[in-house]
Amino acid sequence: MINMMDSAFYERLRTFMNHKNLNINEFSRETGFSSGALSKILNGKKSFGIDKLMNIFITFPELKPQWLLLGEGEMLHNPEQEERLTPVYVRTLEKENLILGAKLEALQDVLKHVVMVKELPYETR
Repeated sequence: MINMMDSAFYERLRTFMNHKNLNINEFSRETGFSSGALSKILNGKKSFGIDKLMNIFITFPELKPQWLLLGEGEMLHNPEQEERLTPVYVRTLEKENLILGAKLEALQDVLKHVVMVKELPYETR
């Protein structure tokens, strides 16, 4: 459970809701919260789990987690900056994916050998 005791967190959430022109009912509908629960959350009377927080970020991908959680940086992602970074980031992820795939294959081979050795009669090991 996330217990955001910092009233600034709730203010930032309200600020984002105002930016989107969403009232409690509309924001609740978008994120899957109940209106009553969201009202209690905004008033600091109820905490919520990481699943609810993730629903906010999934529903509103333009919202920067650092801003909502910590109050750092801008409220919204800058699409122009992200467009410049995306190809580099994608290439980096592709390289990391290849490396991880190779490591996974190597580990699977080692595991096969361990299982084969374990299945051998004790005398032949």
